[in-house]
Amino acid sequence: MEKLVDGLKSISLRLYAFAGSEAAGAAEFHRRIARCPTGRVNPAFTYSFEATNDGIPYVLTVTHANGEVANFTTPGMSVGTIVEEIESHKRVIEMAQWAKEYEEPEPDPLEEIVAQELERRKKKKGR
Repeated sequence: MEKLVDGLKSISLRLYAFAGSEAAGAAEFHRRIARCPTGRVNPAFTYSFEATNDGIPYVLTVTHANGEVANFTTPGMSVGTIVEEIESHKRVIEMAQWAKEYEEPEPDPLEEIVAQELERRKKKKGR
């Protein structure tokens, strides 16, 4: 779980307390993340938990370090599947950030036109 919180700002779990076996994975996720010493890996990470009895399906909200928020509904998912979903979403965000960092900017067509005009004037002046 420590590795999971690296690069995350927060996780918030809203769990319907009477969901029965449908909520088993989410309840186990809560047990594991609440006991995990996340401060060693990510001191800025926060975890919040809310147990409700209003019948609204449970939601796992993950806020990434860059501010992007992802909501997961986890009915019937095992704790392993929940962790895989979070890690998968983290990888997608990391890949998008890497793509932004390494993408080459498109050349400005105006710069090319100006360079051609300057070259043309230079040749004309040299005659």
